[in-house]
Amino acid sequence: MDVLRADGSAFAASTLKVMERNSPLGMTLALENMKRQHTPGCNTVMESFRGDYTAIQTSICVDELAKGVEALFVTKEKRPQWTVGSVDEVDVELVKQQFVMTESTVPL
Repeated sequence: MDVLRADGSAFAASTLKVMERNSPLGMTLALENMKRQHTPGCNTVMESFRGDYTAIQTSICVDELAKGVEALFVTKEKRPQWTVGSVDEVDVELVKQQFVMTESTVPL
């Protein structure tokens, strides 16, 4: 996001505006998911769906999604109180753990 701030172009400014209203945790989860989709271990559509499905079942995703839905549709807040305040504060190891299937993960 620092690169966008330093860029100064209209595109960078509009992109930054969108990113700043989104959940830092949600954006980090989405980026990690995209990285995982482009690895040798993800060769089929089913493997791709399995990664999405595993991540979305975790409580951290559910909690963050609930905050966004409440802010957008219920309280009409323009700046929801996300779990973390910025992308720099996101615990990357916590994000990676969201893609690990556990015994409580319902199989796809």
